[in-house]
This record gives sequence, structure tokens and C-alpha cells, in this order.
Amino acid sequence: MRAGTYSSMKEITYDEIRKRAEESIQKKFHKQLFTPFAKACKTYKLIEDGDRIAVCISGGKDSMLMAKLFQEIKRHRQKEFVIEYKKNGVRI
Repeated sequence: MRAGTYSSMKEITYDEIRKRAEESIQKKFHKQLFTPFAKACKTYKLIEDGDRIAVCISGGKDSMLMAKLFQEIKRHRQKEFVIEYKKNGVRI
């Protein structure tokens, strides 16, 4: 690393990281992740109108991805349902 390089690096905020992660799920990984998830939900009728779905957030990649996939399903309004996020059994 050259002198002065570090000080010119932009500090990335949590919101920027979150936004980049959401964009990559929506664009880059849409075909590999969202499409099969949405197809399985529809094929096996995993989500019905009026359902209340609890998504437990541990902070790991898998639970965060599951939360984002359910948000995408809701955003596309395929079904009317409620999502509740829980961490250690407490609604967040």
C-alpha cells in the first residue's frame, strides 16, 4: 500500500453495505436464488393469503437471505401475508 492510500479510502456505512447486498440479491442472484424460491412457494403452496410468517434472524447469512427472499415475495405481491422478524424469540 502506498503512503496516503488508506486516508483516501471511503468509509463504507452499514446502510451502504445493506443496500449493496439487496441489489446483488435482486440483480446478480435473482435467477439462482429468488426464481427457484418463488417457484417452490407457488408450486407447493407454501404461502397462502392471510398467512403470518415468522422469520428468525440469527445474524448469519442464511437467515438474512431468507428474510430478503420473503421481502421480495411480498414486494412482488404474489400473496398477501404478514412477515414477522424475530431474534431470540423477540419480535424485531
